[in-house]
Amino acid sequence: MAVPFIVGAYASLPASRSEQEDFYGALAAQPWVNGLEIPFRARISDDVEWFASQLSEHFSTNMLTPIPGVMHKLGENSGFGLASNDGGGRAAALDYLLNASWAIKEVNDAANRQVFTHVALHSAPTGGAHADAFARSLEVASQWDWDGARLVIEHQDEFIEGQDPQKGFLSLADEMRVAADHGIQVVINWGRSAIEGRNPDTPLAHVQVAGDAGVLGGVIFSGAHDQPNSFGPAWNDDHVPLHEDEPTSLMTAARVDAVATAARAYPVSLLGAKVSIGADVPLSTRLDMLRHIAMSAGSVTGSQIG
Repeated sequence: MAVPFIVGAYASLPASRSEQEDFYGALAAQPWVNGLEIPFRARISDDVEWFASQLSEHFSTNMLTPIPGVMHKLGENSGFGLASNDGGGRAAALDYLLNASWAIKEVNDAANRQVFTHVALHSAPTGGAHADAFARSLEVASQWDWDGARLVIEHQDEFIEGQDPQKGFLSLADEMRVAADHGIQVVINWGRSAIEGRNPDTPLAHVQVAGDAGVLGGVIFSGAHDQPNSFGPAWNDDHVPLHEDEPTSLMTAARVDAVATAARAYPVSLLGAKVSIGADVPLSTRLDMLRHIAMSAGSVTGSQIG
């Protein structure tokens, strides 16, 4: 059975609403796009009815990611996070996540179907995450009504002394233990694993160790770069495209293929792509950048190329 392929469209949205509608429509017309990675900040959308109308019935696998809001909250309160030992910071993170559960139901109701199948959790805060606190948070969150969606942990770069973090959360080993204890899975983000290891081979190693531990849930392909470029400084979490489209990207077609092939050896429930694309880039180019990743991951057949 084919593994669903999702797109983090929010990272590559054009500026105007009409252009966004065209982009969502173009994604819906691609048989290899099975759904979206959808961000939660303070809400999912300022116009829930409009947003729900952009979600094609073809989008059957959709993952909510609260990470944009988590990072904003961390900027206001360094103790914020599900893995925080600061009682107030952990309570605030749980409250934020509870709001996300309500937002999921709001979109599902507007669409008159179950849109969300996955919810990504993150082991913030930066440099102060604790596995036992994260486990306590999951015990609480797992009791809530997620309107049919499953909880997963999306691994970020772990905090390593002497290395500038992008997220700086728990180690993969800690997250895998918590995941196994709670019967949930871990999603690997290619770029964040490469950033953590300062090595483009780290994502494959993470996929294999999580798979062998029986907790691998999927992989999101988002690039990384080890030298400054137009996106930002070296090892910045900039969601760069495939090497084919951004020469400084370490995420080559061969590396995507190797990781996707390894992931499919385990019972994963999704693969996906998320890349940053400028507001002035033509629609056809946006689709090509995403399609190149999907092709490298083996998620596009010859009949789906166009």
